[in-house]
Amino acid sequence: MSAVCATLEVARSNIAEQVAGRRSKRRGRLPQPDEDPVTAINAIIGSLPTHGCGRVHALLTSQAQEQVGLHCTPYQRCGLAQLK
Repeated sequence: MSAVCATLEVARSNIAEQVAGRRSKRRGRLPQPDEDPVTAINAIIGSLPTHGCGRVHALLTSQAQEQVGLHCTPYQRCGLAQLK
């Protein structure tokens, strides 16, 4: 198998994974929503006009994750005051 992999210039681990039939988890972006993103942004800005672009992006991301079924918690900074 080493000679074949060397000739084809592919990794032996890749061939072993394909022969075993295992597939790694798909990585990449979340699927795009069916609706136009601009309408979703305008809806958020219309209901919460004081939110900036960062918070609007966070709201859209969390909504997209909920639609797909992911339930992620946001990163929390931990300062010295919180450690006590």
